[in-house]
Amino acid sequence: MSLQEEDKGCRMTFTHTFNDDSWAVNTAVGWHRCLDVLVQIINGKPIKCHDNSTELRKIYSELFKIED
Repeated sequence: MSLQEEDKGCRMTFTHTFNDDSWAVNTAVGWHRCLDVLVQIINGKPIKCHDNSTELRKIYSELFKIED
């Protein structure tokens, strides 16, 4: 992760690499959910974890063109 200063704030660049493509969908889902919580924290909101793993797995499977 890195932060670059911009005009009205900053940009976060996030990169995660791994050697086993079979973990791509689950890794994306995990980070998606973690970053959702980070957004809540940054915005001073109460943390609410949503049970959206199944939906996110479907979305990322389609994006990465991986069959479950």
